[in-house]
Amino acid sequence: ACEHSGVPLSIDCGEKVINIKHAAYGVYSNENTCGLSYGGNCLSQTSLQAMKDRCDGKNSCAVQATNSIFGDPCGGVVKYLTASWECETQSPRDGGWTDWGDWSTCSAACGGGSQTRTRSCTNPAPAFGGEACGDDNTESQSCNTQLCAQPGSASGEACEHSGVPLSIDCGEKVINIKHAAYGVYSNENTCGLSYGGNCLSQT
Repeated sequence: ACEHSGVPLSIDCGEKVINIKHAAYGVYSNENTCGLSYGGNCLSQTSLQAMKDRCDGKNSCAVQATNSIFGDPCGGVVKYLTASWECETQSPRDGGWTDWGDWSTCSAACGGGSQTRTRSCTNPAPAFGGEACGDDNTESQSCNTQLCAQPGSASGEACEHSGVPLSIDCGEKVINIKHAAYGVYSNENTCGLSYGGNCLSQT
């Protein structure tokens, strides 16, 4: 490909993938189709890596002969780009799961809700006929299972570390606490805790 021609160096390996073996950008030989004369040391040192970055592992690519890609090894001189490559058969690559994402916001503040989290089959994505990960990309769980406080309700319960307080609402009436207990003192609780003996705050 010749600089300023507007025509890229194009490679097409069909169903196979490209493996760049050699690349050179500059003016380094009188044997070129651009009609340029070799005038000394004019060769970009980034030629091979720049071509590999744009073409390796792909089925096809097109790369312009331009200083913006390869740098300018000799200012004021029109340059050209050459490359050699092999088209190789790519082995199948099976997909892999990413880590689970964060849990979504619970669908209810109390009384039992649900939340979900997801992951994707992009670590890596399946390619070249490899197997996909399957359908197990979503996970759900229950959340905020504590009872909701009701106007005028006579009792309520809150679980430690839940972040949800024991809320009391008497509407237009006023609250008069008759009983309170903090600890684990019964198997009958909405927190799913087991009674294991004397565990009751005296305050």
